[in-house]
Amino acid sequence: MFTKIFSKRFFYNFAKKATLPTIAAAGTLGLIYNINKDPFRSINESSQSKHERGEKYKQVQENMLREQEASKNQFSENDIITPTSQLFFSSESSQKSGLLVFTGSGNRELAKEVVSQLDIQLSRISIHKNPESETEIEILDSVRGKRVFVIQSLCQPSINDNIMELYLMCSALKRSGAAKVTCIVPYFAYSRQTSAESDKERRSLNGSDICLMLQTMGCDQVITINYGQIEVKGFFAPRVPILNIDVNEMVVPYLLEKGIENPVLIGAHLRSRNVKRLIGLHKIFNLFDQNPSLGFMIRGNAEKIEYIGEDVKNRDCILFENLIDSGNSLQELSLKLHKDGARRIFWFSPHGLFTDNAQKLIKNSFVEECIVTNTCEEVKPQHPKIQYLSVAKLLAEVISFLHSGHSLDQFRRSRSLLKFYSPPTDHPHNEKIHHQNFNRSQFTFHL
Repeated sequence: MFTKIFSKRFFYNFAKKATLPTIAAAGTLGLIYNINKDPFRSINESSQSKHERGEKYKQVQENMLREQEASKNQFSENDIITPTSQLFFSSESSQKSGLLVFTGSGNRELAKEVVSQLDIQLSRISIHKNPESETEIEILDSVRGKRVFVIQSLCQPSINDNIMELYLMCSALKRSGAAKVTCIVPYFAYSRQTSAESDKERRSLNGSDICLMLQTMGCDQVITINYGQIEVKGFFAPRVPILNIDVNEMVVPYLLEKGIENPVLIGAHLRSRNVKRLIGLHKIFNLFDQNPSLGFMIRGNAEKIEYIGEDVKNRDCILFENLIDSGNSLQELSLKLHKDGARRIFWFSPHGLFTDNAQKLIKNSFVEECIVTNTCEEVKPQHPKIQYLSVAKLLAEVISFLHSGHSLDQFRRSRSLLKFYSPPTDHPHNEKIHHQNFNRSQFTFHL
């Protein structure tokens, strides 16, 4: 009878005439029939499937362990990876803070200084070039749901490789589930190429294109130091804020240590932005009982550099330029100031590229010291006239502020960049540098 009930033909005829209670009763009878036929069938199948799943799970675990053992030796000497034996601090501090800082090939030494200031270790990342010279990147630490920081300076000798690494790092972090990627780019290459000449309509807008590609690859925020042109800020979408840190005032304590007298502050170009910068520096020097004068260097006839400003005879001249590359401007202006009777000449640039014969020109110039920061660590020539100021402590504090949920506006209002340079304990202005209550609203410097 039960066989007939569940035959196809009978079920077809039954379904056309049956009501809902009748169908339910028939289903119950069928279930009872199956259990009576083999009461341990479902139990045996369940236990057997559990056993099979357990065996498969053990096999997967064994395969994962074998892959982990094999992966220890899969990286070549070209990989950039931070092994456990080379970490600066124990992993406990990094795990407790939850702070993740990655770096690429551009200015790795600066990144090490930054994490040293933060008392954490660099997060692990593998950057490898395959035989076809293609860059391959793998994130080796978990970043899911976290805010991460990437330190990558787009400087020589491999500017374009560093840019590609930055793009791929942002993409890999986003694909790995990072909640927010903040790119710290101490030197932002192509930032001076912000407009095409009117007679070259087919020319690329390099500065704009670099920014567009960076935000497309997943960058959520950019922090840089003294970018070339202010137009760069408009190349990013509103969702990707760019924060510029002006570090010119960091050089003030260093110059005071050198014992400058009756200084003249000279700007690179006669622009409104440079005028505001020099006025801010003028106010800072006045805090240390200095009364500097202002001047500017301009391009005159036949593209020769000329100086306009107050008399420099028997005075210390301090030149401020955004970067130093070929050194031609430095040599020409220092020669002119020397002929006008300048006592000593200093040159400060946040970025030192030192292209072409820059080192030779600096050596043969009348500049006593050329002072730069370490934003371009990869091109760091060693010469008695070239001195370096580190921005590691500054960047570490910026990262700490952002990671703790504060804004950089709070950093700007509560911190003076003078604190990031430590003069000798016996320096006459030491007490003022560390204990002066600066009114930040009176300065033009901003982050």
